[in-house]
Formats: sequence, C-alpha cells, structure tokens
Amino acid sequence: MQMNLSAEAETNENHRVQRIREGDNTAWEKLVQAHQQPVFRLSYLLLGDAAEAEDNAQETFLRAWRALDRFDAARSLRPWLLSIAANLARNRRRSSGRYLGALRRMVMNLPQAPNPSSSAWVEEHSEQYSRSILVALSRTPQ
Repeated sequence: MQMNLSAEAETNENHRVQRIREGDNTAWEKLVQAHQQPVFRLSYLLLGDAAEAEDNAQETFLRAWRALDRFDAARSLRPWLLSIAANLARNRRRSSGRYLGALRRMVMNLPQAPNPSSSAWVEEHSEQYSRSILVALSRTPQ
C-alpha cells in the first residue's frame, strides 16, 4: 500500500510540475507549500540561523522556478530542491567566512596607537579608521 501512495504522490508531483511549466501559478504555490518545511529545515540545519535559513529557502525556490524547464520530471522533485538548498547554504557559509576573514584582516592591519585616549590622536586617526572600514565594506559581497 505504501508503494502505491508514493507512486501516486510522484505522479501528482510530475503533473504539478507540468502544470507549472504551462504557467499555472496555483500549482507553483502548492509545490512551495508541499516542500517549504523540508527546505527550511535543511537550510536551518546547515546555517544554524532562522533568518538565514528563511532567506536560503526563498532563494532555493527562486532558483528552482528559474530552472524548472531543465528539471527531469522522471526524477523526484524533493531531492532536487534539497540539493539546491544545500548548495546555496554552503555558498552562504563560504561567503560569510570570506567576509569575516576580510574584516579580521582589516582590523589586524589597522595602526596601533600608543595612547588612543588622547583626543588629538582620536581626531588624527578617526578619518583613517572610517576610510579603512568603508574600503573593507565596499569589497564585501552584497
């Protein structure tokens, strides 16, 4: 009995994909509703932050929408969606690691002051610090 339910669900899913390809937005909404929890859960597991996981899940469905014409309907949809989510999450982690590394290098390259409590030193170096921070931020991915 379980095998019949699974085969039936896959047939319904393939039919839904075909309807989406034909422009049925309601079918797309149902597809998202059916898969959004597993996509979010995997994203959360990989990223560890609910807001990041939500962004990752939204990006997953956006990428899936754009690539739906290339999806092989003979395969199951959920593993395809989860692989998109996992790849995006790994990319996010790599990107944030590069961002933190750039900030760390920037902080390590800032000049050390003999007495930063002196107002003359603060006035003299505050503009340099501001420029250094702006340069580092401009080099980070958006």
